[in-house]
Parts: sequence; structure tokens; C-alpha cells
Amino acid sequence: QVLNTALGPLNTVRVDRIRKTANGKTTRSWFAVDKNYIPVLIQQNDDNGDDIEMRLIAIRYAAP
Repeated sequence: QVLNTALGPLNTVRVDRIRKTANGKTTRSWFAVDKNYIPVLIQQNDDNGDDIEMRLIAIRYAAP
């Protein structure tokens, strides 16, 4: 699935977390295939309306 990100469009794989006792909580993560599967989007929702969305906005490489 192609996902539009701050880094441009990226080919991603979506992973849905399945809990034994979900209690209405869902977590979906998208990983960039061409960037060594770095997470680029994580969404977490629950029945209480506590929704969290985390998006990758930049990649910085540190010198070894």
C-alpha cells in the first residue's frame, strides 16, 4: 500500500495488532518497505475516544 508521508509517497506494509482482550482498542502500524521497514505511521484508537496518531516527519542519520 502506498502511503503519502512527509518523506513523499512510500511503499508500506500495514500491520494490525490483535489483542486477546481488545477492550475496544485497535493499533495499526505502517512500515516503509524501501526504508528497512521503519515505522512511518502508527494509529491507536479505543472506545473512550482516546485516539493517538504518530507520523514520521524526518529521518536523520548519525555519523558512526
